[in-house]
Amino acid sequence: MGFLDWLKPKKERGTAVTVYNLEDRAQPGDGDVMVNGKRREVALFRPPVVLGQDGGTLPGVDRQLVATYLVATTGMLAEVDLGPVRVDWRGRVGRFATASINMESWGQSLTVLMPVHVISHELETIMEMYRNALCLKARQIHRGHQDYRQANQVLRRAAKQLEKLRDADAPHFTDAEYLFVAANIAQGQVMNALVPLPVGDGEPIIGESAKVEPVDDRLVA
Repeated sequence: MGFLDWLKPKKERGTAVTVYNLEDRAQPGDGDVMVNGKRREVALFRPPVVLGQDGGTLPGVDRQLVATYLVATTGMLAEVDLGPVRVDWRGRVGRFATASINMESWGQSLTVLMPVHVISHELETIMEMYRNALCLKARQIHRGHQDYRQANQVLRRAAKQLEKLRDADAPHFTDAEYLFVAANIAQGQVMNALVPLPVGDGEPIIGESAKVEPVDDRLVA
């Protein structure tokens, strides 16, 4: 379900795509899990980028391909040309990782959180809200007058949905994963007027002075 679907009344929202893990499932119920003594079906989402326990990609997927996919999808969702981009992988906790998208043309950076292994469908719904909110912010970061109210509203809703999953019957995340995801959603809410990336060697400003001469060398009366 896209961001615009979330703005519609609940009865008008479309049906989200659900991916079921049906491998080696011979009989109905074979793929279910036991939770509190009850057998329950689990809807799973497999992200496009999957990393192993060692942090490596699947065979045939290199680091450049992953970076190109991340930048292309972010630019598509934000509906902007990101220009030359450097992707720095920051960290990983469990099935989630963070990367910084450094947009050199804009002199700005954007840190994104993404799943890198199979997660529940409910968690993917929250991650989609998070991605859409960050893409809304990506449209604003190069502007002189930035408005993040709509994006932060979506992030607050995502944070509330994440908190509700702590009381779900089936476990959706470990304690470490919850803290990692919750922290990144919270950091996304305060990521407003981003500080431009340093380009070249800067010079000190505070405590210094500079003289500006007339452009046509005319004398001042």
